[in-house]
Amino acid sequence: MPADLGQKPRTGKGFFIHIDQQVCVRCLACVGDCPTGAIKLEGQVLIYRREVCIACGSCLVICPVGALGFEKIL
Repeated sequence: MPADLGQKPRTGKGFFIHIDQQVCVRCLACVGDCPTGAIKLEGQVLIYRREVCIACGSCLVICPVGALGFEKIL
């Protein structure tokens, strides 16, 4: 279940969302499901905006092909 929009972003805790553009089928389920608009389509490329992501994980759950995942910040 998506996190509350009032929550502080958790992306600074050492991870971010990675979108595998080669696996993505551009169904836009993640775009429509993201409560903060952290994923958007520009041309044919999905763009992840870490500064607005609350790391709720809803995009990972809704993606039908598993094109999204958490990546550790090195």
